[in-house]
Amino acid sequence: MRPISSGSDNRRGIVLMLAAMAAFLGNDTLVKLTAADLPVGQIIFLRSLFATPLLLAVGIIQGERLRHSRTLLHPSVALRTLGEIGSTSFYLSALAHLPIANATAILLLVPLATTAGASLFLGEPVGARRWAAIATGFLGALVIVRPGTAGFDHWSVLALVSVLFVTTRDLSSRLLPDRVPVFTVSALTSLATGCVGLLMRLGEDWQAVPAVDLVRIAGSAALLSAGYVLILRAMRSGDVAVVAPFRYSNMIWAIALQVVVFAAWPDTATLIGSAILVGTGLYTFHRERSRGKVKPASAALAGPSPE
Repeated sequence: MRPISSGSDNRRGIVLMLAAMAAFLGNDTLVKLTAADLPVGQIIFLRSLFATPLLLAVGIIQGERLRHSRTLLHPSVALRTLGEIGSTSFYLSALAHLPIANATAILLLVPLATTAGASLFLGEPVGARRWAAIATGFLGALVIVRPGTAGFDHWSVLALVSVLFVTTRDLSSRLLPDRVPVFTVSALTSLATGCVGLLMRLGEDWQAVPAVDLVRIAGSAALLSAGYVLILRAMRSGDVAVVAPFRYSNMIWAIALQVVVFAAWPDTATLIGSAILVGTGLYTFHRERSRGKVKPASAALAGPSPE
């Protein structure tokens, strides 16, 4: 059993989690800026060229070894890769056209969807109160996307579809054998996602890459890799029950970046829906904790970002 962390360990874990969320949102911001010049498939492909060797290097630095390379053939690895490919493709396509705060807010459905999926597909018990929280969270998402209104379009649908793929990725991460080298798996997933980006070229008109966009893509890959490292260290530094709720700081970062970088304040519906999702997500996490279901982040690398 893991010993209870000290106050300094928890504070360190909180700071690292806040930094991880900032890194993931920084990645999203750079991708969104680049999407004004380049098609999404091209961005996905080019980012993987930077991210894949970075993640392999991080794995080596973290001391990963391929002594158990056969574990890479585990079905959960393939399922996780499929979830990552779908989530990245759909989410980045939506992010290119939605305000960053709206896209991020929709992703707040993931913890609730993962809880529901764990009950439906992994047989984990979910009580009536947590099902009520999941239903409330879904209503919060409806407040954000506002189906039937002028602000609702197919990009909002793509963001919701990405939630299903992120949930698939996170649930399959729970099934990964303990000996799977997580950064190596992430690097292989990045490579597979890059191949999908290359295939997307068939439906896109790829452009010459301006130097500024190449820098943005490289920065995006660096921030994504940094987010993986930071969230892993955060979950290992402090108690999960203390550190994990600070994942929801990604909404604060998203609002700040939307205001500062894109000069747009989220509308009232987005703020209300986000508040509902954060509240229900925190309640669900509290129920998991009280039932002793909170784990020391075996799927820590999944993070809040679909990428």
